[in-house]
Amino acid sequence: MTSTTSRPAARCRAWLGCGALLFAWVVARAAAPAAPLLDLGPVPAADPAWARTTERQLAQFRQAAGWTLLVRCSARSPAPEEDRVPGAYMQALATRLGVAEQGVLAVYFDDEAEWRLWIGTQRAPAFVGQPGTAEEFTRSGALHRAKEAFLATVQAAAESAAAARLKTAPAGRGPPPGWRRQDQADALIAGLIARLGAP
Repeated sequence: MTSTTSRPAARCRAWLGCGALLFAWVVARAAAPAAPLLDLGPVPAADPAWARTTERQLAQFRQAAGWTLLVRCSARSPAPEEDRVPGAYMQALATRLGVAEQGVLAVYFDDEAEWRLWIGTQRAPAFVGQPGTAEEFTRSGALHRAKEAFLATVQAAAESAAAARLKTAPAGRGPPPGWRRQDQADALIAGLIARLGAP
């Protein structure tokens, strides 16, 4: 004798199974930590307390401004094949991180001691300081020039901070190299917030 199961009962069990999977997915998503706004990657912070403070600062800014500013550190620059087209690497990374349009991404490449910026398409007019589109600014070179001028200002502010720190360092001992990167990050974040600010 064979037993059969009614179709309504089978459908009910199927729905219960789907519900259990959905519940497990929701719980997993809730338990997963949010991606950090400051990610130093393999590049250690000279001061761990600075990293925690900076993460809080970026979170508070996101809440106030309604858009995201991400800061990342990478041990190595992009491979030549990834970097063949100017801006392509940063655009791809910004897209993957969800800030290509609304946000801003700043990446420090430790091997070249170099910062790169991706300014989201909706932030470009405020960054350049004139009306227009990101496409127009890219085509005219205005966005590139604005980035270069901004990063030069960041570098100058970081050098001033480093000189002030050197005055308070013990005789014969300068601050470790990581401090310079942190000073640059501080100047970069402060400059971006001042220039783009909250809406």
